[in-house]
Amino acid sequence: MDPRKHASADSKFEFRNSRFPKGRRAFTLIELLVVIAIIAVLMAILMPSLNIAREQARSITCRGNVRTLLIAWLIYKDENDARLVGGFPERVTESPGSPWVQIQ
Repeated sequence: MDPRKHASADSKFEFRNSRFPKGRRAFTLIELLVVIAIIAVLMAILMPSLNIAREQARSITCRGNVRTLLIAWLIYKDENDARLVGGFPERVTESPGSPWVQIQ
């Protein structure tokens, strides 16, 4: 049985094709502006913490790069009789013009 056929004309219930109430089909401009304003406020609150996280990520990356360079220098030193290229000139072990540095 179809309830539409049995509903009387003075019935309080109406059957509609749409799930929205009559006369209200979408958001109003004010509602959309309020939502956009709320999103803007939330972004303003979150941006400083995102910048802090970005700086921490850069710091971690930089420390990782320095560590990688240090390991590379130590491996190079181990394979070249404890000598490094480029260092302090006062620690040069061979001739005064030599770029080699002796590591003890």
